[in-house]
Amino acid sequence: MVSGFAAESATGRAIDEARAHSALESAIRNFEDCIEGALGFTAVWMGLDSTAGGSVSLVEELSAAQNVGEKAQIILTAERNGLISKATAREQLHELHIFSETFDPEAEGERADAEGAAAMAAFGGFGKGNQADTEDTTPQPAEEAA
Repeated sequence: MVSGFAAESATGRAIDEARAHSALESAIRNFEDCIEGALGFTAVWMGLDSTAGGSVSLVEELSAAQNVGEKAQIILTAERNGLISKATAREQLHELHIFSETFDPEAEGERADAEGAAAMAAFGGFGKGNQADTEDTTPQPAEEAA
């Protein structure tokens, strides 16, 4: 019975998600139509043909946009857990077009390293094996008088 319940809830979730996607996709399409209508009116106001206003495409496929978000989350989790380096995470996120086209993963790595070094210097280099980090500050019992 437990496996049947799990299958039902998974199916129910899939149906709920499909309904939500359908409603959201419909709202997005309606918004696209509104923007295109406004562009058409603007074109006519400017003395042009209504088709000169152009067209708009916000999101072609909602699931594709969500897929990119899920991939980005996996990359960030892998980096956070030490499975991949920060440089690899930046490169992978860049390939998913998370960042702008002008984003340079190598230059960003250099900036991040410089900021980290500046932060360490601002706090006296704690965490790099300084005397302040390694000094034992545990209270010691007082010596007994003989």
